[in-house]
Amino acid sequence: MIQKAVVPLCAALLAAGCCGGGAREALRLTPAPVEVEYRGSGTFDPAATPVKSGIADLGLPPEGYILELSPDGITVTGQDDAGLFRGETSLENLRELYSVPGGSELPDAKIIDYPAYGYRGVMVDVARHFRPVDDLKRFIDVMARYKLNRLHLHLTDDQGWRFPVPGYPELTTVGATRGKSEIWPSDGEQYGPFFYTRDELLDIVAYAKAHHIEIMPEVDMPGHSLAALASYPKLGCTGGPYAPMTTWGQSQDILCGGNAETWKFVGAVISELAGIFPYEYIHIGGDECPLWRWHECPRCQAAIKAAGVSGELEFEHRFVRRVADIAAAHGKKVMGWDELLDCGVPDDAVVMAWRGDFGSRSAAKRGHKVVVSSYSHLYFDYAPGTGADEWSSGACRVNLRRVYGFDPLFGRDDAKLRGQILGAQSEHWSEGIFTMADLEYKAWPRAIAEAETLWSPESRRDYRDFSNRVSRELAILWKSGHSPRCAPPELADVIYFSDEFVYDIGELPPEMDIIYTLDGSVPSENTAAAQRYSKVRPRVTDNAKLTMQYDFAARKPERRFPVTVATLRKSVPAAAAELSVPVESGLVFAMQSADGVNFRYAASDFDFTPAENRRAGKLTGTASGFFYAPETANYEFTVGVGGRLDIAVDGIADKFSYTGPGVFDNLPHSFFLEKGFHPIEFTFELGDPIGHGGRIQIYVESGTGEPLPLDGASLFHHDADFWAK
Repeated sequence: MIQKAVVPLCAALLAAGCCGGGAREALRLTPAPVEVEYRGSGTFDPAATPVKSGIADLGLPPEGYILELSPDGITVTGQDDAGLFRGETSLENLRELYSVPGGSELPDAKIIDYPAYGYRGVMVDVARHFRPVDDLKRFIDVMARYKLNRLHLHLTDDQGWRFPVPGYPELTTVGATRGKSEIWPSDGEQYGPFFYTRDELLDIVAYAKAHHIEIMPEVDMPGHSLAALASYPKLGCTGGPYAPMTTWGQSQDILCGGNAETWKFVGAVISELAGIFPYEYIHIGGDECPLWRWHECPRCQAAIKAAGVSGELEFEHRFVRRVADIAAAHGKKVMGWDELLDCGVPDDAVVMAWRGDFGSRSAAKRGHKVVVSSYSHLYFDYAPGTGADEWSSGACRVNLRRVYGFDPLFGRDDAKLRGQILGAQSEHWSEGIFTMADLEYKAWPRAIAEAETLWSPESRRDYRDFSNRVSRELAILWKSGHSPRCAPPELADVIYFSDEFVYDIGELPPEMDIIYTLDGSVPSENTAAAQRYSKVRPRVTDNAKLTMQYDFAARKPERRFPVTVATLRKSVPAAAAELSVPVESGLVFAMQSADGVNFRYAASDFDFTPAENRRAGKLTGTASGFFYAPETANYEFTVGVGGRLDIAVDGIADKFSYTGPGVFDNLPHSFFLEKGFHPIEFTFELGDPIGHGGRIQIYVESGTGEPLPLDGASLFHHDADFWAK
């Protein structure tokens, strides 16, 4: 398989792996189904075959279905209504994927299919940049194709308010309009007023329901509320004047927690949302809420004193709890971002964990159900590639290969954690998504990869096979007028090989091809050096720079197709260490707190919790031990850091030096490691311990694209190292 090309196998074995060894082609359906049973090698024309459909107890989870394809007839049976819809969608997709001139030829097969996770979501931010109803319907159509079933609408923020509330008409005039922006010139002199009417929202809900997609509304509170304050200044602590923000970021002004008018407003908002959206959850935000205004506000201070709480943070918990009680009175539960863990989240709330592995594990440990939306893998406003025009609001990159390596458990074999995770969701923050074409470019195909990670069992996931199938999906989306990012699936940034490298993802559909060069030049600009994948596969035995682009027979792109680049280096893997004494799981942490106190501990994973519990202010130190490479391969390390971090593997440290504001850096670097133990050391300096800005998160993937946990399965230390003074 192509991801094995980074493993130093002999050329013959590598080629056999890439070409599949003559095995039957995997079913082209995406997401990959749980089980496919081929009944013979033949195909048949479905146009001349009767179709039966219905619902029965198949003993499958919700949304499960069985699809039987046979020359004698096609049968679609759903475990429930949603399962029947998923099965019928699969049949429709297969007709397209197995199309031939004049019709289709389907394989004679039986498909048993059901989702790994019940919550498979996408968030669209319509507060920063608005998407009309028809755009959302168009987006829902593609979501349904890939069995995504939750659409989270981010309806309010500091930059805009997008729905009416009875008794508060200024929300859809003042709050839905902002002035000229220096960073968003396409907004013009005035952006808005843009908002959905109540009837439009009901229409969107009904359209999504017909596609078995639930819509979850979000209204951010108490922070990210500047558009509401601009509409009704009395809801703020200072009384204004306020205006919707014309840049990204968050305002220091938040809803006044000590004002009775605030609670009338919150009640009206929740009541209206509950009356429009039948989904059981309302998302109340709760993230990135600065509390300085409450600290300075006489009404808030009086309310804090009357409530008998310790300060603003505990008062925020009271605020959130009261919002949850209002929602419960309308028959709704609440969901919120994982900052709610800092102030005290309501017991029955679902936590949407965006701060990497830390957020989901922290929420699950406290007994909360979790929807994982980690910025490390699922923030699709981040750039999908390295091109100059692939703008990212966070100056970060999350490519397709990284998304396909996503695991809601982050590689941890933890049954308790698995039971707490409902699923996952990708985020499309619209600071850098201005048009529908931008949204589709950022979403597809990354959300297709997300869909497969949440629907298909791990045993059915294979990056080489997915690379072929997603190419076919891009061809279909492109021909049907959508604007996905059409680039060949990514490999590692740097790929080491010891013998020969071959890129082969199987045969592509006739309407598309890959053009490539091996000298780093752009294929469409250097036609003399460019070759065609359909004629000869990329194959190298020495250093090269593989640069690939798609070439479609129909519909020329509005902008140049982006390139996929991989630096290929012939090398020898770093030898594993020979250990003379036994090792224990985990690393040894040697710390120094801001007040100069030194302390040490051993942890079974990359765990800063003991240090965080003992510090206030800056923390410096090292974590050292051994990383265990389960096979000879490339190992890519990527980092989210709220300070400075250096990583050394086998004593080589010059490749790594991260300094960041706390967002996910995602600039992966590869090491070519022999199977076995390798010395590893992390040297760090952290500042503010509050929020994700004071934490380090590190992820590692093997050459196969599989995520590896940084825990006791891959990290070890000599017991003597821990006790050494």
